[in-house]
Amino acid sequence: SLTDGKGLAVGGSSSDASIRSALDGLADGYAHMGRSTPDGVFLSDGFDGYAMPDKAYRNMAEWSSHYDFVYPVAGGSNLGIYKYLRDYASTVHTAGMDVDQSHLCNKVTGSAVKHLDRLLAFYLNLWLSGTPLPAKAWYGLGGGFVDYLVAPDYGASLGNVAEACRQTAIDKENAYEE
Repeated sequence: SLTDGKGLAVGGSSSDASIRSALDGLADGYAHMGRSTPDGVFLSDGFDGYAMPDKAYRNMAEWSSHYDFVYPVAGGSNLGIYKYLRDYASTVHTAGMDVDQSHLCNKVTGSAVKHLDRLLAFYLNLWLSGTPLPAKAWYGLGGGFVDYLVAPDYGASLGNVAEACRQTAIDKENAYEE
């Protein structure tokens, strides 16, 4: 099955706390499903790691021989991963980030989607109504501003798995923020 193999998390920058947090969340998700913790690698110690698609592409030659799933959290560098998977008949699968990336590569099983349009509309409506804006807020899966969208080609095989894990993911996000 697509969810049984060995995973690799690819971060853009080792100095970015939000990326380290995302990779910790991925490890928790794997543990919850009884899977071994995915390995992790960073493309750089600096923020240039988010703009290294060529390096990600080159590294995929090795990564694809050791891993079944690559979880990319590396900004524009993710494009190198998708390109490699388009160029070579690989058994490796991956995820899209920020927007639906399933059109970039047939190995994208789903995408973590940020609905910034909804968030902007939410805040504009608060502002226009005179409602005070929150000093601090968290908008995760439970709030409708972030979602996981299973790619059309994988709906039959992963749709039920994603839905079965949704509430657990929401609960874990909420616990993390507390």
